[in-house]
Amino acid sequence: MNEIYKLFDEANLLFLATPQSKNEPPVLGISFANYDYPLNIYTALHSDYANKKFDVKVTVIGIVAKLEVINESDGYVFSTSLNYEKSDLLEFVKACPQGSSGAFVLGTYHNCEFGVVKPQKANYQPFQIRSLSFDLSAFDQSKGE
Repeated sequence: MNEIYKLFDEANLLFLATPQSKNEPPVLGISFANYDYPLNIYTALHSDYANKKFDVKVTVIGIVAKLEVINESDGYVFSTSLNYEKSDLLEFVKACPQGSSGAFVLGTYHNCEFGVVKPQKANYQPFQIRSLSFDLSAFDQSKGE
């Protein structure tokens, strides 16, 4: 199982889907360059954490966002450092207050579009976020770091 979680080192981009209405949940996408990585990780995570919710913390350190994922009953699950788009992050944070619930998905970024990688099962479910928090203390919004 540890080998699967090491694949998170291969993640390269944090995709932020800002809700367009109050009924729409915020969604975080974790992008990989290789199609097999998110598929293998989804299968492993789903087998260990099906129907469980996660706390997700996004800490911005300059041009990198560190994503930490914790499960209430099992503790630390994984962390990864990702690139992000500054304007997307600011819009997302503005629309999603601390403690928001939502979801995260795994996928690839190809031809300037993020696509969710789903197993061939019909019962695909994104991973549920119980609480989303942001630490932007190292992010200087005025300078655009």
